[in-house]
Amino acid sequence: KRYLLLYRGLRCSSARRHMMKITIGIIVLLGLWAQTKALELASDHLQVNVSADGLRLDVLDVKSATSVEIQTSWNVTLATQTLAPEVCTLASAAKLAPSADGTRARVVWTCAKTGAQPPQHLPVYFSVDVEYAWSSNQRFFTKSVRVASSLPHSSIYGKFFIKEIAVWRSTTVTSKGPIGPALVTTNPFFHPAFGPGHIAAWARLPASTLFLSVQTPFVRLNSQANGGTTATLEGVYAPEIEHNVSFADPFHAADLGVLGFADRGQYQDATTGLYTHEAAAFRATADAFYLDGAMRREKTVKVHVPWDESDYQIDVSTGAGWTEYKRIIDRCSELGIDHLIFEPHNDQHSARANTTDGWGWEQALWFTMGERIREGAFDPRSDPMPDDILQIVAYARGKGVRLLAYVYPCMSFEPVAQYLILGDQAESLDLSVPEAAAWLQSTLIAFMERSGAGGFSWDHDIFAGPNNLHYAQWRAWMGICRALRLRFPDIVMDHRQTAHIWGPWYQFAGSYPEPIAGDENPETYGVQVPSLHTDHVAANNMRAVNWKYSVQSLLPASRIPGFMFHQVERSDPNGTVPCEFGNPCYNLNQRDFDFQGYRYSVISNVATAGLNSVVTMLPARDEQEFALFPKEDVAFIRDWLSFTDANIGALARAAPIPTLSQPNLWGQVDGWHAMDTKDEGFVFLFNPTFAKRNVTLPIDEAVGVSNASAGSSWTVEELYPNRGQPRGSWTHGAHVTLELYGADALALRLTKKASPSTAAVTPVLTRGASGKSVRVPWSARPASAQACEGLAYADEVDVTFAGTPIEHGMPISSTRVPPTFSGGWFNTTFSIPSAIFDQLKARQANYPISWTANDRNASWLDPSRLLMTIAYAHPLTTAAPRARLIGASLKILWASNSRNGPASASQSCFTGYYIDASSFPPEAMHALSVWMPSVAPGDFQGLFWDNLDTEYTNQVVACSAVGGESSMATFI
Repeated sequence: KRYLLLYRGLRCSSARRHMMKITIGIIVLLGLWAQTKALELASDHLQVNVSADGLRLDVLDVKSATSVEIQTSWNVTLATQTLAPEVCTLASAAKLAPSADGTRARVVWTCAKTGAQPPQHLPVYFSVDVEYAWSSNQRFFTKSVRVASSLPHSSIYGKFFIKEIAVWRSTTVTSKGPIGPALVTTNPFFHPAFGPGHIAAWARLPASTLFLSVQTPFVRLNSQANGGTTATLEGVYAPEIEHNVSFADPFHAADLGVLGFADRGQYQDATTGLYTHEAAAFRATADAFYLDGAMRREKTVKVHVPWDESDYQIDVSTGAGWTEYKRIIDRCSELGIDHLIFEPHNDQHSARANTTDGWGWEQALWFTMGERIREGAFDPRSDPMPDDILQIVAYARGKGVRLLAYVYPCMSFEPVAQYLILGDQAESLDLSVPEAAAWLQSTLIAFMERSGAGGFSWDHDIFAGPNNLHYAQWRAWMGICRALRLRFPDIVMDHRQTAHIWGPWYQFAGSYPEPIAGDENPETYGVQVPSLHTDHVAANNMRAVNWKYSVQSLLPASRIPGFMFHQVERSDPNGTVPCEFGNPCYNLNQRDFDFQGYRYSVISNVATAGLNSVVTMLPARDEQEFALFPKEDVAFIRDWLSFTDANIGALARAAPIPTLSQPNLWGQVDGWHAMDTKDEGFVFLFNPTFAKRNVTLPIDEAVGVSNASAGSSWTVEELYPNRGQPRGSWTHGAHVTLELYGADALALRLTKKASPSTAAVTPVLTRGASGKSVRVPWSARPASAQACEGLAYADEVDVTFAGTPIEHGMPISSTRVPPTFSGGWFNTTFSIPSAIFDQLKARQANYPISWTANDRNASWLDPSRLLMTIAYAHPLTTAAPRARLIGASLKILWASNSRNGPASASQSCFTGYYIDASSFPPEAMHALSVWMPSVAPGDFQGLFWDNLDTEYTNQVVACSAVGGESSMATFI
């Protein structure tokens, strides 16, 4: 049920002045009568007694049995006066009969006059409506404030300017027990030029936590524990916006206030001060207001961003260009990616020479019709879409792919030149003008209808002019996005540029803010953990950003964006950027897929942003990459994207594991959990550095299982890297230690047992790492293997597999780096098993691309090479290691995330040093000495083989019983 408490003021017309006085007198009398009545309302989660004037709420949070008294007020500051309960008159109070949208209670106020106004020379009165609303399945309620003039007869005299609105003014919370501490959550990405970046204010009650917010990124929040049993919270913002009664709504509606309750949980984040359940409660509250829930019930959002493979270099008006672009569409279809941002160029409709935007990309906007829309030469509201564009849209749609138009809302559109304002570099559309916003909205809707587009990718900016216009521009943009969502319920909207700085109250209409919270160019985000694989560098960065999105920005999982794979380098070694800044267009770096790094990126995306898979560089533009990409790798990507559809319930509750470190830190394991409401789901762990790491997890709220599952057990199965491997049984409250391969991920599925005594339905171990042993429960042993026949019963069994151990990220030798090592010579001996070269030869045969010397400038290309990475933190381009093999100098190579080698590399793109060992003879003993520059103790992890996959086999050579019960098992 929804319960509404509504203050609605008197609407004045052209009545005579003495009739106005009589009416106001009646209202005053009604107000005196209303003050004697209180309104009692209740729902499943909250019981509220609202005073007749709406300024006091006695609230019972049912779950925690917490009672609080909330004294709250409001005010609206206009150009010449401030409206507040102190200067307004309470008119009446009533509780209305239940209706389809809930039960309402209404209180009526009218506010002070401002003097006589022509043409009727009546005094102007204002009405302020305050509405409280809540539903039976939520633990929060909302508060809205609406203001209207009493002179709606004229668009001239019905205008009023709003300077400030206090939705939660001087809100005092009184509890039966001590309150504190109080705090305010701030968005880490927020720019100070746009305000404080406040998200929510908090007050900790004895048995729960109260939070308060206003649904605008411009709000200024305050929370102060007064000592003892009271706290004061406030939510105020300064819209600086004019309202006109000629608008669609006769009143100005302030952004909603929200007040809710949360549990705390076991774990507290040190950066925000919030407990995990507090953060989760706010994320769930924000999610309840988003408008795209219906389209997300059955499938997740999957968007390919082809500018990350430089599709703007392609001219689709030519036969060769269209053939190349069709490969991108076909690859998306093959992988199950159903949306694609379309932004190649098309010389039939646009030209770079005519570009007016600051980035020089206008020729790709609006399905390449952007220049003509800006000039007024094409209007989708009246003109038909060109046939060649419709044919492209139809081809994609026939492949199950919807195209998103790339659009800059801030262009200097000539059809509405009167609404342009000076922006950062040129004149831009001023969305604070309602007529300008209406023009853009109608043009976008018409474009969707004419073109058959599946949505938009918004970029550049929505803001222009002085800061005092920004709220009105933001509000207009929210209205445009809302209108698009309501008109096209399945629309996908990809937001860029500044979309990450606005927090959870920017994304009502969907679909997600800016992936990686910044530009995708490798030069932009740098390298925190060195790796020879650009997809690893990008994935580590994405997890770090998504950790901030979830923990600090409090974005729900439905709004956290992925970043699968990487963006290719756009610059030639000589510094030329094709197709940009007046340069001619030509193909560059079409071949760039990170064949050995992509799996780590896929798992990172699924774990942290499973509801929004944003897919970057695909093996499509290059003919060999497209034709020779192995079917099993196509299946790997497609299966994991399908996994997101099948597990929406769990992924919608995904969050970082609070007992692990923030992502992208040297030598640290990070992780996420995704558990559904039944406490079943998934655990994802990541080891960004090369040395193996052990990690211990408490089986409780740390991995997303609630205390309601105390005493429960789970059957655990590995999904990656060795899909199907049993991982034993985990019990609530226990601690489990896991080992992770270097520079790799681990994905596990947790299935809850019906009861602790229920026998686990454990999958049987069918394969394991060559030359390694795995400990499994008795029921998971490969009983049919000859080596396991006749084995006496035991709780657990060690199963040993045949073959030579070859592991992902394996060290070149058993020589350990001393813990105090801080630089100088490191000596070791090693040999290379022939099986390693056999694997590399098999990979080249399976993926037989004709690699070139230019390709090999990228450390992630030509994965048939055997590379030795020198693994240490913070390598510098100015301090290279040296190496000698059996006395002879070895060439040290350096890796750059910008691909094109030393000519274009910089420290920000530098990903480490390595040795190409492809020519080293197998099985021979080699003596290697490496001189290391100065490093901090622990930063140098050693020397590791890159481009290797763990070899698995189903050949069992030994089974041995493990006697007695084990309270903790380490699985390898």
